[in-house]
Amino acid sequence: MNLKTTIMKKVILSWVAIATFGFVSAQETSNKPIFGAKAGVNLATLTGEDSDGAETRTSIHAGMFVEFKITDKFSIQPELLYSAKGTKASGFIEGIQADIVMKLNYIEIPVMFRYYVVDKFSLEAGPYVGFIAAAKMKVDTSMGGGTADIKDTIKSTDFGLGVGASYDVLDNLFINFRYSMGLSEVGDSGSGDDIKNSVVQFGLGYKF
Repeated sequence: MNLKTTIMKKVILSWVAIATFGFVSAQETSNKPIFGAKAGVNLATLTGEDSDGAETRTSIHAGMFVEFKITDKFSIQPELLYSAKGTKASGFIEGIQADIVMKLNYIEIPVMFRYYVVDKFSLEAGPYVGFIAAAKMKVDTSMGGGTADIKDTIKSTDFGLGVGASYDVLDNLFINFRYSMGLSEVGDSGSGDDIKNSVVQFGLGYKF
């Protein structure tokens, strides 16, 4: 069993443990788990000392969640998301103008702790772990261009923290804002470059 599989198993088992804890707590407070789906826009870029020139790439996120109410004010919400990150940049490569797009697609498991300020408005914060699903770099120049698979140069996992807020527009429909800040290096080259994921998310969600 390789390291990536071991990490994934531990994360999934942790997710199950949290979900079980939430389920038991929900039963004790006579609240049923709330299932739902969400999707929206990612405004993604890379941050860090070595991220000069990184611009915002517009992409998407989508997935599902389950919310366990612990009390009237607090809940735990594990999620399973597809989240497209990365960046884009423009510059010169050996004197030739180039437009570069880096596409980093992750399967993410956030676990958000939510506090209801009022009935329809909540604040949220919590950790996430992401597993790289695909990584490509597209380069366009006046001399031509192409797309390369760079998955082997990207770390298989990404860890970070998310903070945000949600507002229930209707009983089953809500809008969500979240900022996800990467805490681990993106690159797997061993160069020590300080480059991390940074994503602002705007989305809609539906509770079943």
